[in-house]
Amino acid sequence: MSEKHQPIYTIEDISSLNLEKFTFVDVRPHTHLLHFDSMPNAIKLDFEYIHEELKKEKWQKRKEDALVVYSTGEIGDHRAEKAVAILAHNGFSKVGLFDGGILAWHGISSEKVIVRQLFDRSSFTYTYILADPVSREALLIDCVEGHVKRDLGELKAMGLKLKYIIETHIHSDHITGSHKIHKTMKTPVKHIIGEKADVAAHARLIRVVDGDKIHFGKHFLTVVETPGHTDGCCCYVLDDRSMVFTGDTLLNRGVGRVDYQGGNATRLYESVQSKLFQTLPEHCVVYPAHDYSGRTWTTIGEQKKFNDRVSTKVSLEEFREHMRSLDLGRPKLMDDAIPT
Repeated sequence: MSEKHQPIYTIEDISSLNLEKFTFVDVRPHTHLLHFDSMPNAIKLDFEYIHEELKKEKWQKRKEDALVVYSTGEIGDHRAEKAVAILAHNGFSKVGLFDGGILAWHGISSEKVIVRQLFDRSSFTYTYILADPVSREALLIDCVEGHVKRDLGELKAMGLKLKYIIETHIHSDHITGSHKIHKTMKTPVKHIIGEKADVAAHARLIRVVDGDKIHFGKHFLTVVETPGHTDGCCCYVLDDRSMVFTGDTLLNRGVGRVDYQGGNATRLYESVQSKLFQTLPEHCVVYPAHDYSGRTWTTIGEQKKFNDRVSTKVSLEEFREHMRSLDLGRPKLMDDAIPT
């Protein structure tokens, strides 16, 4: 089979095939594997060392197998096309290309959204890109001023259209990147924050309350007001309740401080227990605004069992006593971090 005649499969083709008859070959970069599960029956091929890999016995045995190669599906990623050509050149006779990549697969097969978790080392802050894989409409949650170029670059590379910038609350450890994004983008982007957040009104600002829906493509986030860390804290729950973005309300086996911006230990405890633990399924993924221990995410079930500060085994009085005992310094950007 000549290299120029390798079959190209669309997502419609893939969804109609008997997947058990094909072996999918995943050539995505290692960093991308953290964000999206592989396709069924997939094997990893290290694209950086593809020529060395193909000499190994495990690949030589697959020369007659029906292989379908895929990568991220992001604009500018040509790994899959190059891998198909190399495989065909090395005698793999039944190799094809899945044109849509992993983004198309997750968008069609499981209705999953695109999630990208990004990190700011100076403030230990997580920023999230959340997008609908079909419409490409995207949300940017808790962006940091120093990483606006990175965030906009990610959106562009993935072919996404930024619809809303969302804050879980007013941050005191970093300056939001929202104002910088507004100045950078030609089309104004609305800025979403909780109704009770102490921030000055401006033309782009949308204040949200409990139960409001934030739509992007065919998906939406539901606003859950969770006061306690600050008066204006909100969590955002995906429509299928598979994930929640918790800001500082619920961290990886921890919670945010309660000693400034209207913080209140009793309200924080009640927010976590009644609005998160009692309403969300245990498999729901918890994406926090910060982490200081190397963890990226947890689940509601894990938090209920293992969060020493606010698990279901911790009483309100125990929680209040623990929060009173903390000796925390003043947040370093307290006077500068108000969104503009």
